[in-house]
Amino acid sequence: MSNLTVAVDLPAGRLIDPSVEIHENATNVVGLATIGPLTDLLQIINLAALTNTYMYGTQQVAWLYVTAASNQPSAFLRVRLFDSIGSLPDGTLVTNLNEQIGRVVVVGQEPLLEGFISSNRQPALALYALVGTTNVVESSASLAEPVSWLQHEQITMTNLQRVLGPITLPQGQRFFRAWRP
Repeated sequence: MSNLTVAVDLPAGRLIDPSVEIHENATNVVGLATIGPLTDLLQIINLAALTNTYMYGTQQVAWLYVTAASNQPSAFLRVRLFDSIGSLPDGTLVTNLNEQIGRVVVVGQEPLLEGFISSNRQPALALYALVGTTNVVESSASLAEPVSWLQHEQITMTNLQRVLGPITLPQGQRFFRAWRP
């Protein structure tokens, strides 16, 4: 393809100042990468190949950067890319109607906790919290009142993310929460 446009749906008021940068491995193919408003809620990314070169195959060609608006709560935010339209050298349009969903983790004053299955197929947790804060991760076998929370681990953050795992679980289900004392 000689040109590609992609629509980007960012959470309104949560992610601001979007910018796009050519990926370091694509500078010999892509010559221009821009982003601008399409509507109040949508941005449009435009990529153009260098003269006499073409974008083809599956490869990363650009980085999308966003900034979290200040003073907002911690959250996992969805970013949706869709309506990809490319043009071939002869002017033929090529479309991809498949959406791609990404996510941005906004770390505010509250910690965030995420459960996932690690590469060794074991349960694990990811804790997101501000650097320098101390956070407590607790677990419970039930959410029925009265809930009995047991301290799993206390963590002082040296990075914005800390992976805890693998998590050894007793029989049955387990619920986790994180909080900052």
